[in-house]
Amino acid sequence: MHTVAKAGADTRRRRVDISRGRFLASAAGAVAALTWAAEIGCTGWAQVLLKFVLGHPAVTCVIPGTSKPEHMRDNAQAGFGAMPNAQLRVRMVADSGF
Repeated sequence: MHTVAKAGADTRRRRVDISRGRFLASAAGAVAALTWAAEIGCTGWAQVLLKFVLGHPAVTCVIPGTSKPEHMRDNAQAGFGAMPNAQLRVRMVADSGF
């Protein structure tokens, strides 16, 4: 389980289970089919989700958990390149099927 801050004035936190890939496996569509994913340098769903959170102006730190070095390297790539602005985050939600 990972703590995720809700957007907006409500600063309560909620828990979202993204462990063992179940959350990402249930995501509709391939990242490669999403044109905006390439625009912000994402090659996988983990990077998309991390950039989505990192791109919010109220977020100062994201701490993903993993026990696999290859996932850590993939997660770290989300910190590079362009971050999504508010308009792109709206597109990300609409296009991703979440």
